[in-house]
Parts: sequence; structure tokens; C-alpha cells
Amino acid sequence: MVSASLSWLVTQLRPFFDLIVPAFVVGFFLVALVAIALSDDRTVRNSYLAGFFALLVVVNLFAPVTPAPVIKWHKFSEVRGTEKTEYVFRVVDADGAELTYDDEATLNTGSVAPSYVRLKMQNEFTPAQNAETAQWLLDRAAVHRERVTNPSPTRFLYFPRHAMADTWTRETVADYSEFTGLRLYRVDMTFAEDGTEVTSYTETLVYEYYEDRGTTVEIASVDDAVDPVETAAVRSPAIVPGGAFS
Repeated sequence: MVSASLSWLVTQLRPFFDLIVPAFVVGFFLVALVAIALSDDRTVRNSYLAGFFALLVVVNLFAPVTPAPVIKWHKFSEVRGTEKTEYVFRVVDADGAELTYDDEATLNTGSVAPSYVRLKMQNEFTPAQNAETAQWLLDRAAVHRERVTNPSPTRFLYFPRHAMADTWTRETVADYSEFTGLRLYRVDMTFAEDGTEVTSYTETLVYEYYEDRGTTVEIASVDDAVDPVETAAVRSPAIVPGGAFS
């Protein structure tokens, strides 16, 4: 009941997230600054500590959304079932070969995560905006490929990678011709009860875009997606979405 109520609340507030999230971040630090300034007051000090730990409990047990700066405050790992669904972008070269999109291509540009882009494409953008976004992803992939192929001496000044994910190297991209297309797949996996084996692996193409042809498969609901492809349980790390087997 609580979970359903929270999900409903998130759905109602989603249109206002662009305002709520920055307001929460600013408010969090403003409250902290006030608490520090008035730390000699026992009531203020105790109230702040009580609120801090209450927020920690809510984030760990109830909150369906965890905005910065509490997004990584989870104390316990999540218990996952035997079924899992992920989405993965792949660039397509002129020869039709696919390569899993490197998150750093967009994370180095304003820290925009591909997962966030995908949600926008599925839930908010028009077909024209999706095509524009797909072209932007392709452009970022080309820039990132150049950065990987000819690394700058200043690369060590960049913030470390955000997560363990598929990483392009000079050797990885050397086998691919020019990137000309982008595909988005839904990946459904079923694991053995002990979590040591993938018993089912299915890929479904949900979006496809090419520079010369535009959108060839328009993004739709999962039920309307096309071209399911059953694959073997063991796949190349260059193709399997990052973290699927980690």
C-alpha cells in the first residue's frame, strides 16, 4: 500500500521534477548552513541531527526517488529477483556492426546520463525531438571516439568515471568504421535462483535512427516494440549492457 501510494505521488510530481530536484538540493545545503551557524543552540543541533537521520531512513526504506545529494546514501544492497530488464544504446557503423554506447560520451557533457536521455525519449519527447536527440548522441559518440583515439594530455584532470560500465578504448573502436546509426534495445534477462547463471536473454529493438534515413523504428511502449531476438546466455562484454553480469 505504501509503495503504491509513493508511486502514485511520484507520477503526480514528475512534471515538476525540474523544479523540485534543484529546490531540494539547495534547501538541503541551506538547512545545513543554518544548522552550522546556530550549532551552539542545543535545540537546533538536535533537530538537525534528528532530521538528518530521519532522511537517511526514508532514503533507505521508502523513497522511490533519491535526488542529490542523498542519491548514494543507500546502506544496504538491493535484493533482486530472478528477472531483470535493462535498456542499452548501441551505435551502428557504416558496415552495420554494433558497439555498446560508452556512457562517458554524454557524461563528459554536462553529466547527462544515457539512461536519463532514454527516459526522456520514451516518456516526453516527440518523434522529431527523438530524432534530434539520437543525432546528438551520435555526434557525442564521434567526439568521444576521437578523444579515445587521440587522448589529450589533460585527460587526467577529468573527474573519474561514474560507474563500472562498457568503456571504449583505442583498440575497441579501431575495428569500426564511421558511426552512422543508433539503436536502443530493451534487454530482458532471467537468472537462476542462485544468481550464478543467465537462463534466458532476450533483446527487443525499441528505437533505431540513421543519419541518412532518419528514424526507421520509432520508440514505443514495450508492448509495441519489435524484433525480439533470443540470444545465448553468454555474450561478449562489448555487447552485454554494462553491469549485467558484474
